[in-house]
Amino acid sequence: MTTMKKILTVIMLSILALSLTFSAFAADGAFLKSPSKNLAPELIEGGSEDHDCEEPLKITAYADRGELSEELKAEIEKVFSDVLKSKNLIGLCPALKELAAKYNIPTSNLEVSDLFDISDACGDVEGKFDIVLKAETLENFVGLLHYRDGEYELVEDAKVEEIDGEFHLKFSTDGLSPFAIVVDNGATMPVENNNTAIIVLAIIAIAEGAVLVSILVKFILGKKFA
Repeated sequence: MTTMKKILTVIMLSILALSLTFSAFAADGAFLKSPSKNLAPELIEGGSEDHDCEEPLKITAYADRGELSEELKAEIEKVFSDVLKSKNLIGLCPALKELAAKYNIPTSNLEVSDLFDISDACGDVEGKFDIVLKAETLENFVGLLHYRDGEYELVEDAKVEEIDGEFHLKFSTDGLSPFAIVVDNGATMPVENNNTAIIVLAIIAIAEGAVLVSILVKFILGKKFA
């Protein structure tokens, strides 16, 4: 292999490595980058008239799934995997298609901003629960998905209200398990970005480019004065 071919090979391999790195940062399926850095939504109110449990409901973010029982952990990991692999959320829950049409939103704009589990400290998972949460992306709220018995349901009465300048998500459910907040990613959102990673990659790319240019210049000059 000639020197020039070696140089071209190095350039092509560098470009390929950088493109794969950028792809890794971009591949998020139907997830929106978490503005809350994967913190659980804040519980404002939550309880059930059917149960006498004095402990408040527990909201557990996906990032903290290690705190859950093995059964609940497996459930939320299943939801994460399904959303990550999903190109369009209506494939998981067809009811989202009608909701998107109602708000005149392309279904491709629908993404999950918050994935979390709601559990009862007393172990009760059945019965009607009235819940109020506060999360970062509720300004662009579209719907709330509930994963139960292997199926994704749209929580019909879920709605967002602005109270004292804060957005609260209110809904009722007759069972506790993983929930996912679906938002319109086509709206202007306070999305966490990967600026730091992009800057680092850019610096690496510039450094590699400078080295490759230096090698090419030396090669050309060496040929010229040989």
